[in-house]
Amino acid sequence: SHFFRQCGAQQPSRLDEQNDDQQREHIRIAKTRTHIERAELLDESDAPHFYRLYRSIKKSPNDGLRLLQAMFDAKWDDPANDSSWVWLELARMRMARGEQDLARATIKRITAPSEIVRMRTDKRFDPIVDREARAFDVNAAALRAVDAMHRKVEAKPLDLDVQVQYTYALLNAGRNDDVVAHAGRLLDTIAAGKSDELLYRNTQAQVWLMNNRAIAMRRLGRVDDALAEMQRASALTEDGQTNVSQALNLGTLYCGLGRPDDALAAIGTLGQMSPYGKLVESQVRLRAALQKGDRRKANSVLNFIRRNSDESPTLLLDALMYAGLVAEAAELVGNLLESNDRRADILDWLQQYRTSDPLPGDREYIRNIDILRERDDVRAVYPDGMHKPIA
Repeated sequence: SHFFRQCGAQQPSRLDEQNDDQQREHIRIAKTRTHIERAELLDESDAPHFYRLYRSIKKSPNDGLRLLQAMFDAKWDDPANDSSWVWLELARMRMARGEQDLARATIKRITAPSEIVRMRTDKRFDPIVDREARAFDVNAAALRAVDAMHRKVEAKPLDLDVQVQYTYALLNAGRNDDVVAHAGRLLDTIAAGKSDELLYRNTQAQVWLMNNRAIAMRRLGRVDDALAEMQRASALTEDGQTNVSQALNLGTLYCGLGRPDDALAAIGTLGQMSPYGKLVESQVRLRAALQKGDRRKANSVLNFIRRNSDESPTLLLDALMYAGLVAEAAELVGNLLESNDRRADILDWLQQYRTSDPLPGDREYIRNIDILRERDDVRAVYPDGMHKPIA
């Protein structure tokens, strides 16, 4: 079963909550816009500021390029997360401008296996990517990413956000036992009352430690343990609000187990959620309707997903796989691969990763996506050989 990223309605960030003076933030952003090339402004501790700034200006290609290049020149790195996606964005911009030498220098900073896969599977990077080189070996990159995140954990051992990112790196490397053990130690400390805001920072992130521990348990075949962990996580709050993300992930797990009534019960009392979260909720409802044989309900939910798919086209593709609409998915894949903005996401979605044995409710999805990958009309636009298992 797929588990999903944060789905709750976006609340003010913890950084914003600490800064009641919003005007100061606006002045800071304006100043950064004006002095975008000044490396001294690129303080690593200000990662949330710069992510917000980039989102606000990325539709202006020149401003976005200047900001990312300034970050690159300053050797900036996010102290709590992997920064590879930033450098991949910059490399894409350079390739679009025909600046291969600058793009080649930029991708040397990319270490995350997910971004390595995106470069390997996107022919736009062919002039600067050697798929046989160790630098582009996905498994080796996964191990390097674990080491890099472990160093960040050592630098910030009391920050649970960093600890969560470390468990993601372990999951990407297939080190599921280590995720169970590492997250378990942290959660035991919190449960024993040895943790408070003076000890750990960002303690609300414990739900994501539980989420990732459940993923690892599921991969290890410990399905009952994974279910129990996700049930406990969904009962906790998420950033002080009703826990939308883990409730949706619990519903997704129930769908994988072929328990549609339990899936619907798990998402029955959700609060406000993001547009992405509403799509995930709809996917749970779609799967439950299909499993219950309620085709009318399934069609209604699927139409909602179609109408709102701009938020996440890959969730529409997932829905089409569950509904068995392979031909419609093939046409959509072809259209999306022609989009500069969507191409990388669709190539990543098509990629075949090694997975654990599918749950009963996931088997139809696996069969349909395998059929989709082998269709002539998909292979015509999907470069040959990319669909072999990776990582």
